[in-house]
Amino acid sequence: MNYQTKLINIKEELKSLGITCFLDAIPSVTDVSIIISNYSPSNNSPPVSIAFSITNDGDKFNPKCWITKKKVKTINSHLEYKEFSYENREFHPYSVALMKLSVNATSIGKLCSQLYNYIDFSNV
Repeated sequence: MNYQTKLINIKEELKSLGITCFLDAIPSVTDVSIIISNYSPSNNSPPVSIAFSITNDGDKFNPKCWITKKKVKTINSHLEYKEFSYENREFHPYSVALMKLSVNATSIGKLCSQLYNYIDFSNV
């Protein structure tokens, strides 16, 4: 299965889990592979968007991720990674240990949940 087909299948699986995502190319940020839009673990939790970088074969995550909240707890911010805008939202770069995880809808859902727990919503 080629890279693009794999991502399309993951997008459909995420949709069945109630997670909206996009596979759009981001100008000047070649690392972004998949964007999770308006993720929230529950109806009464504020939504965030998260983007992941995935290897060219689509099997593993790269260490880069982007989150639409700039204030997070205990995740390394990496300013050498590019920030980008998508659908009028600013995505801020972070580095997390994801490289050992396989790329699939279940892993992405768990990652979103775990990353959400690091977001600092105080004074927002």
